[in-house]
Amino acid sequence: MEKKSPTWYSIVSYSPNPIREEQLNVGVILGSEHNIEFKFLDSRNKKLSSLFWSNTEREEYKSSMSLLKYLIGNMLNYTVIPTPPSFNNGTWNKFFRINSLPFGIKISNSNYAMTDNLELLMDKLIDIYIGKQFTQKKADSNSLKYRVHNYFDHNRLLTNKIRKNIKVAPVKTIASMKIEMDYTYLYSSSSLPRFIQVVPNSSESALYNWYKSASMLSAKNQNFEKLHLIIENQTANDYANTTTQMIDDLKGSDKDRIDSILFDNETLALEKLTKSISLNGLDISNWKESKKLVI
Repeated sequence: MEKKSPTWYSIVSYSPNPIREEQLNVGVILGSEHNIEFKFLDSRNKKLSSLFWSNTEREEYKSSMSLLKYLIGNMLNYTVIPTPPSFNNGTWNKFFRINSLPFGIKISNSNYAMTDNLELLMDKLIDIYIGKQFTQKKADSNSLKYRVHNYFDHNRLLTNKIRKNIKVAPVKTIASMKIEMDYTYLYSSSSLPRFIQVVPNSSESALYNWYKSASMLSAKNQNFEKLHLIIENQTANDYANTTTQMIDDLKGSDKDRIDSILFDNETLALEKLTKSISLNGLDISNWKESKKLVI
C-alpha cells in the first residue's frame, strides 16, 4: 500500500456580474509540495446555462478561466509549490504573485487532506462541490446515444429535416423546466412537432429521471404530435425489465403519440422512420423562425 501524503485543495467559483452576485462552483485546484492540478467546467457546460445572461458573459468566463489555468500551470516552474492561503494566512494574489485574480473568479481558502491517490481525491472533490454529472465525458462509441447520434448526424436524407438537442417545456406554466430532445422534426401535414429521444440506460437514476420527465410531457402537454423512444436490445440493458415497464406504461396512457423503436447494430429499425421523415418532413433549417416549434 502506498504511503499517504499531505495535499491541499481549494474550490473555484465564478460570478459573471458583481451586481447580481450570482455564483457557482466551477473548478477544483488540488496541490501538493511538488505538483498542482486544476479541473474546471467548459463554458458550454449545462451547469452554467442559467449563470450566463449573454454570450459576452460566457466569453468573459472563458477568458478568466484560461488566465487562471495559465497562472496555475506557471506554478509548476517552482521547485517547491508555495504554501497556499488558509485561514488567516496569505492571499491568492500573493500565491500567484499578481495584483488581482482574473475577473469573476473566487477561490476558497485551502483545506488539507491525506491521500495515496490524487486522481481519486480529485474525482471525489468534483462530485461533492461541482457534481460529477456535469463533468462526465461524452458518450463513448459503444453507448446507445453515441450510436443513435452517429446514425442521424451522418444521414444525408435528413439534412435540414431534423434539429438536434432542442429543449422543450413539458408544462407551459413552468417555463424554467426543460427537457432536451435528441432530435425534432415537423411533418408537412401537421402543425405540431415530433420528437426522437434516446432512452437512457447508463444508470438507474438517469432512467427514473427520464421517465418522470417523459410522463409529465405526455400528461401535461398537447402541443406535440409524436414521441419516438429509441431503446437498444433489452438483453444488453442492465435495466431491461424496468425500461420495458416504463415504456409500456407511457404507451398505455398515450398510445397514439408514443412509440418505441429498437436500435441494433444494423439500424434496420430506423430505416422506415428515416424514409418517412425524408419524404414528408419540412425543411426546418431556419427552425428558430418556425412558430410550429414553439411549444
